[in-house]
Amino acid sequence: VPALAWLGLCAAVLDNGAAIACVLLAATAPALLRGALDGVGAVDPDLVDVAVALGLRAGARARIVTVPMALPGMLRGLRDASTYASGATALAAIAGAGGYGELIVDGIVEGDPSMMLVGGLALALFTAVLRLVISVVEIMAPPFWGAHAGRRARAESPDRTAPR
Repeated sequence: VPALAWLGLCAAVLDNGAAIACVLLAATAPALLRGALDGVGAVDPDLVDVAVALGLRAGARARIVTVPMALPGMLRGLRDASTYASGATALAAIAGAGGYGELIVDGIVEGDPSMMLVGGLALALFTAVLRLVISVVEIMAPPFWGAHAGRRARAESPDRTAPR
């Protein structure tokens, strides 16, 4: 309901494109902000201190310590924001944005449940695929950023009699 009220306010004050952008921003901003704060909060200050003590420059600290530790929280926020944006785009059809929301709104206006079902299922499928893609990126991103959390260096063989 607050998103619908926000859409009505934005549509009354702004043109269609700006109203839609305003609604999408309002729908996604809290999730993105929460994800960023969770990500930054996940960075262990002791590891940052160790990186400083090792003499790593700011860019190397960010690449090796800060970003890999903050990335999962930030991507969770992005995943949630994408879900909220998908729902907001359905509401944006009220302001004339089109898309899957238009099928839902037209189905409501015409009293055709099949149109509402097609629009709702298409929107749900799109949202599920988008969340899946972001989840895969969330799983695969840390190795690309240089995060090696939980991995141990290979120890030498305890068998000292083996030839070297």
